[in-house]
Amino acid sequence: MGFESPAILWALPAMALPLVLHFYLRGRAPTVALDALMHLVLAGGATAMRLRWIHGILLAVRVAVLAVLILLFARPYLVVPAVVGAVEPISFALVIDDSLSMRLASGGTTPWERAKAQALKVLSELPPDSEVIVVAASQPPRAWPGAGGTWTAERAARHVGRMSASRGGTDLAQAVRTGLERVRAAGPRHRRMWIASDFRESGLAGFPDADERAGVTLTTFDAAGDTPASNRAVVGAVAVSEAPVPANRVRVQVELRNDAEAPFADVLSVRIGLASIARKVECPPWRTCAFEFVLDADEEARFGEARIAPDDLPEDDVRWFSLSSRGRNAVLLVNGSPRRQVEQDETFFLERALALRLANAPGTSVIRVAPTDLSPVHLSAVDVVVLANVGLLRPDQVQALVEFASRGGGVLITAGDTFDRLHDPVWAGLLPALPRDRLGAPSSGFGLRLRDAKAAPSALRAIAELLEQARVHRLSLLDDGWPADARILVETDSGAPLLVERRLGAGGVLVWLTTIDRDWTDLPLRPAYAPFVRWMVESLQSFSAAGGHPAIRVGESRRVTLPAGSTRAEIRVPAGERVRMAATGDFTATAVPGVYHVRFFGPPGDMPTGSDLFVVNVDPAESGLARPDTLPVASPAEPATPGEAPMRKVPWHPWLLGIALSLFLVEAWLRGKA
Repeated sequence: MGFESPAILWALPAMALPLVLHFYLRGRAPTVALDALMHLVLAGGATAMRLRWIHGILLAVRVAVLAVLILLFARPYLVVPAVVGAVEPISFALVIDDSLSMRLASGGTTPWERAKAQALKVLSELPPDSEVIVVAASQPPRAWPGAGGTWTAERAARHVGRMSASRGGTDLAQAVRTGLERVRAAGPRHRRMWIASDFRESGLAGFPDADERAGVTLTTFDAAGDTPASNRAVVGAVAVSEAPVPANRVRVQVELRNDAEAPFADVLSVRIGLASIARKVECPPWRTCAFEFVLDADEEARFGEARIAPDDLPEDDVRWFSLSSRGRNAVLLVNGSPRRQVEQDETFFLERALALRLANAPGTSVIRVAPTDLSPVHLSAVDVVVLANVGLLRPDQVQALVEFASRGGGVLITAGDTFDRLHDPVWAGLLPALPRDRLGAPSSGFGLRLRDAKAAPSALRAIAELLEQARVHRLSLLDDGWPADARILVETDSGAPLLVERRLGAGGVLVWLTTIDRDWTDLPLRPAYAPFVRWMVESLQSFSAAGGHPAIRVGESRRVTLPAGSTRAEIRVPAGERVRMAATGDFTATAVPGVYHVRFFGPPGDMPTGSDLFVVNVDPAESGLARPDTLPVASPAEPATPGEAPMRKVPWHPWLLGIALSLFLVEAWLRGKA
């Protein structure tokens, strides 16, 4: 302990002045004659004792007031180790993890509450005139203030005080990189970074190494606490429509994660519209268990949910999933070469193959649309689109198909006489490569075979021998330079690609480089045709069934495309608020998990023109409690002796000023009682 002005301490003997005045004035006090009644009142023992106590306390308070005032002007301080190892102004980056896992309650508080309290303490103890940047580590990481700016410690503390933990995933590695960039650009001062997180493994991938951290001293605060944490979560829920489930029923696959010492033995429920089912399930400790439910789904049902009882992290105890709008058993068919004679039409054999009922699998209904009429409204009603020998589409139609596939839809493109017209560069977003030429076969035709039988899907391997019986007389060739996400499934016996698969985002594209009718191949006349066509459609449907197409994670953007004839979209968020969009664009207000309903409006009279929905779920990685054996950055070791550590002065005069004011109030109250 020390004093900024120690010379003032010589005035401490003046604190005895109230005592001197008290005894001096007491000896010179005049004698006052009292009447009989007052004499009787003061003669009571209790009254006299009370007055003596009041006067004694009043005297002590006056002495204390003088002592506190003298100490206040002496400006005392306490010498303690510097909180960030510096006593001079520094450039300081505060990285705080505000992801979902920081909401997990353990030991009576959450990691977020502990991290926030410690962050405010650190900011309050920074050296004066320090430059501060605040970085939040949930996806995507955000930094304050704007690029190139800094805050004072007081301004940063006000901002941190208003922050709350989000429901997003963790990207601590990128947040630290952002903090490193900003603190290096702040100024030539000493650079330091303080990181507060629960340090779950999900957010530590790609953490900056020592070379990236060079020149910046890092200190960490582990907010996880000492109390063992546990969590149960629904980490996956997918609606699957496949045989042998009838068309009016839905199979739901649910994954439950039990990150706890005790086994999970509780109720897991699934609801779709008005239909629901619940049963007690069990899952061993530290395991992820899969369960399957089959229940009826109303025709109008578009989404469902899987739920367990809330625990210390209720946000991950429910997961939403979407159902395609009756598109589970419907295909949008775009005929690029219609003909008057039915049996010669481009899609004659395709439609009949899809309508067949095989075993318990229902037939697939077909929705037809002309190439010129294709719009996002049609795409929103199905999971699979077939472009049969289509050679003319507008760029906006092709872009809508690319977005449709990226969100989990499936596109089947078949070749033909008009296929070679696809030279617009926009088709490169859908095809592995643009058409280059045609290849004619000898009189006997080309045979068919699987490119890699071991890696091919089992359903395709099952009909491989039947496919080999077909012959191809002509096929289209694609340019070179295919993307890495494209692979050949079926080829001719000469090695030319025939069936190519390309993954696009959550969906995919299949390109059949010969015709789907009898023009270039005799496959429609072979036994393999119906199962092969149905396999292609079911393969494309599986992308949507995998749950990715309408579902995104908290914080991710969702593309909202206004259909033709619509002038605006209205998105209703789970909290009930409505957000308007006047043009096609990315919807970013996805901070809350749940179901987001989209309605489109247009003329005349701003009438509804269509609807859509998508679901937002929390990142399942946030439900895991796994932590690394050692933190990626260890806090600096304590020095061998206290003198080696940078020290700072903690002033006491603010506290003394408060004590002095309190004593003045007590003294005034006692004078009124004396």
